Amino acid sequence: MLAVLAQDNIGQIAQAIQANYPNDYYPLVSGQWLVVTTEGPKEFCDKLGITNGTTGSAVVVAFTNYFGRANPNIWEWITAKMGATLG
Repeated sequence: MLAVLAQDNIGQIAQAIQANYPNDYYPLVSGQWLVVTTEGPKEFCDKLGITNGTTGSAVVVAFTNYFGRANPNIWEWITAKMGATLG
């Protein structure tokens, strides 16, 4: 799973995520998404045009562990997509 944190061109990055991962992203707040993919951060950025800057700038972080306090819908989505058990 990837966390995407847009730095600029939020609309363009959002469109690229929606087009390439229509059923595998969860919008958090403006400019932030969770994306389920088998790609690593570099491949993801290459595919979306972040690497060369054509889509915009973003920080993309891969993760397998998570914890925090958030809307229950977020945890349910992560659980469904990752097949994880919440503790």
